[in-house]
Amino acid sequence: LVGDLIRYDAHRRNRCCVGLYGFSVPHQQIAVSSLYHDRVFHQLPGALSDLGLDNICRHLGLPLLAKHVALNDALTAALIFLRLLYGSRISHPTV
Repeated sequence: LVGDLIRYDAHRRNRCCVGLYGFSVPHQQIAVSSLYHDRVFHQLPGALSDLGLDNICRHLGLPLLAKHVALNDALTAALIFLRLLYGSRISHPTV
């Protein structure tokens, strides 16, 4: 499960699942801002301190979708995840 505020999303999802089905859904959770921090700060110490999705997208050259829309936030998180795992080497940000 990939997202930005993933703990919050997972908590809400599990609350619904427990209420409806009597069990939670135990998936691995990956917060893309933490993944970005780990990848970028390891390569470029002190590079970027604002871990907001808009700054991360600008740095990685990804499109900025409308914020706080569930589908857009999910797509943005997925794009960041794929870029960090499979994209080219990350350069020093100019943000």
